[in-house]
Amino acid sequence: MLIGLFGGICAGKHEVADYLVAHHGFTLRKMPGSVCSGSGVDPKSHTAEQDEFIDYITKYSQKRWVTIIDGCYEYALQALLRRPFFLFVYIDASLSTRWKRYKDRCVFKGHFLTAGRRYVADASAAVDVL
Repeated sequence: MLIGLFGGICAGKHEVADYLVAHHGFTLRKMPGSVCSGSGVDPKSHTAEQDEFIDYITKYSQKRWVTIIDGCYEYALQALLRRPFFLFVYIDASLSTRWKRYKDRCVFKGHFLTAGRRYVADASAAVDVL
């Protein structure tokens, strides 16, 4: 079985994946090669790594796999959605929760939200009120 977790930034995809790995014996497997239209590449195109990933997951479909889908994987998703062992899960959280997680992530990684500092300060005050 393969569970594909998709959702917005800081929605909780990694937390769900960590839970599945820790409590249900899943193995986290990264989906290779995001192909996005913003990169000047056709989003319907695919890479050899994506084909290998799909073949590998299909070969070992009796095992428990989880992958986090960040980016554009139109080809890979179309191929996986035709398989009976694939479950596509959309993860979401409220905007204020996602904003708090994003700020915490930036502080934890040592990144500073300097661009638009006044806006960020105003937005964080508004989020704290919510």
